[in-house]
Amino acid sequence: MNSSSARSSVDLSSSTIPNPKYEHDQEAAGLLPSPTFSDDSREAKLGAKHRWHLGGRCKTWWWDTLHAVLGLLIGLIGITGWVMYWRALPGVGLMGEINGLVPEFPVVPVLFDDDPRSTPDHKTAESANATYEYWASFMPVGNGFMSVPHDDSHVLPPPMVGEAGEYYSIAVFHQLHCLHSVMKMWNQVNDELEQQATSGQLRGRNDDDIASDGKTMSRKKMRRHVDHCFRYLRQSIVCCADTALEGQNLKAKIPDTDGTGATHLCKDFDKVRTWAEERRISDGHAI
Repeated sequence: MNSSSARSSVDLSSSTIPNPKYEHDQEAAGLLPSPTFSDDSREAKLGAKHRWHLGGRCKTWWWDTLHAVLGLLIGLIGITGWVMYWRALPGVGLMGEINGLVPEFPVVPVLFDDDPRSTPDHKTAESANATYEYWASFMPVGNGFMSVPHDDSHVLPPPMVGEAGEYYSIAVFHQLHCLHSVMKMWNQVNDELEQQATSGQLRGRNDDDIASDGKTMSRKKMRRHVDHCFRYLRQSIVCCADTALEGQNLKAKIPDTDGTGATHLCKDFDKVRTWAEERRISDGHAI
């Protein structure tokens, strides 16, 4: 009895006995009595147990595969939807048309030059006519007016209405027209002043009676300076090529546009000015 107890103690503490974590381990270690089954019942139970584990593995694999396929499909649908949405967005580039009614155009580097053809020599009619033809070369046939089918979803001012139906003006060509009109009027006024000065009608005035930025500038220098301004602004307008669509001037009784009410896509000017001030080289302030 004692020897049996001693052996049991030694056997239980032996390193050769596996750690009985699970019931089948304990059974294998001889710590639990092994149940007795007939051969048929034992094979049936083992077969059912095997089928249960196999079915579980198949069921898990099937669900994992289904989840993966569904996730892939949802991802593809999401990506496809985003791409279609992105491609359907209107052109929103700088100086573009907010509704996408005018396409986006390539950006190309352009070197600004003195551009002498943009202003006349103020001496001959031939020069004035050549300047007009040069400016006209930047205008398209039709002068930049285009028809737009009515759509309540468009962000547009009221259209101009004429024989062609509802139509709008493309901003860049309106801007060129306005700048050329200002230049034409400026030249006419100064030509008249120079004629009056030459004939002695401008008594008490001389060639140095034009003030600019608190300084007196001769009329000739002023004309050269303003000519530069017109040349520079013409190039700037063409460079930006603003394609916003402008509609009816609400103060006019005929088809006409003054540009008000149109939505332009512009750089944030306040941020540009602030950025420039932060990098200024002096505290001067004038225009």
